[in-house]
Amino acid sequence: MVARALFASLLTLSLGAGCDAPSEGADGGERGDADSRRDAGPGPADGAARDASPEGDGGVLERGEPHTFTTEEREAARAALEAHDASRFAAGFDPETLYAEFSEFARTHFGAVEHPLVVEHMGDGLTFDPTGEWIHASPHAVTVGFSTSLPAKSHVALGVIGDPRDARSDEPERYFYRHLHHLTGLEPGTTYAIELVARDERGRVLRSAAREVTTPALEGETLPGAHGDPPYLLDRPGATYVLTEDIVADGTAFVVTADDVTLDLNGHEVVYSAAARADISNASAETAQTGVYARGVRGLRVLAGQLREGHVGNRADPRARGLHALFLDGCEDVELAGLSLLYHGAQVYAVHAPNAAGRLWAHHMEWTDRGW
Repeated sequence: MVARALFASLLTLSLGAGCDAPSEGADGGERGDADSRRDAGPGPADGAARDASPEGDGGVLERGEPHTFTTEEREAARAALEAHDASRFAAGFDPETLYAEFSEFARTHFGAVEHPLVVEHMGDGLTFDPTGEWIHASPHAVTVGFSTSLPAKSHVALGVIGDPRDARSDEPERYFYRHLHHLTGLEPGTTYAIELVARDERGRVLRSAAREVTTPALEGETLPGAHGDPPYLLDRPGATYVLTEDIVADGTAFVVTADDVTLDLNGHEVVYSAAARADISNASAETAQTGVYARGVRGLRVLAGQLREGHVGNRADPRARGLHALFLDGCEDVELAGLSLLYHGAQVYAVHAPNAAGRLWAHHMEWTDRGW
């Protein structure tokens, strides 16, 4: 599970990180401000442009573009965050812009090269973690999660077996250890070859061997289908519900009332809480403004897609709660996997699971707090 950004806490840590100290290069040596272009040093050692990777990681190393930024970019990113006043956010803000500013600050201040202790303790080799890979095939999408030994930008290349792998997922905004990708618009019942690709700050590109994955036939209950507009009631025990298009819900998107339900988002985006509401509360699905709302169910699985908070300006009460991507009260043996959660409301837990029983297994997810 990767938390992409928790804005308030990371900002507090980063602004106290002693950024006025001289910078260090990839070899740990001091670099003066006269060098206005900061980079991550050279790529792999001199030799062939394509080298065998360490044994067992299933990939090969190539050369790519290293991570670079200027002193001016670094100073501008810091100034942009320091200029914010939290008292002004209540009047409205743009979550995408706010998160982009934080991400630019992180890009120019954090990373393995900026902090040599990372390499000292984690090693200098870029590898895939064989225990961190997870692939889920939906009828129209493949969701892939994996881990790298050092921060990296990544994508997944894809093609039908026998054809070039010329389709690819988007790279993230900066370098991460944990990676999650949704490849969408695929055909059911088709076998694809996928390839994991990661590029670290030094410009070393690690490319995996091909993996084959077959999308299943489109079966089970489809949503929206004949179900009309949200919220969608998932009330059939043991049923699999498959989303077939992006949806926008003014309030809560899905209400689960049966045991052993699987909700496969099929790579789609679900926007919840798209309308303004004043009386937000977890007391009922009608007032919760939540992506997935469930009480007292067992065996729920929510997989492979994106849950994004919509309206900017809604606010959850610290006691009544609400505005969660997933609200799971008194639920037992739940699995959440391959989910991208984007939220920005004040007083929000992305996943709120009070009174849980058994196991709550949340894995291969990204949580992006774009609020204040």
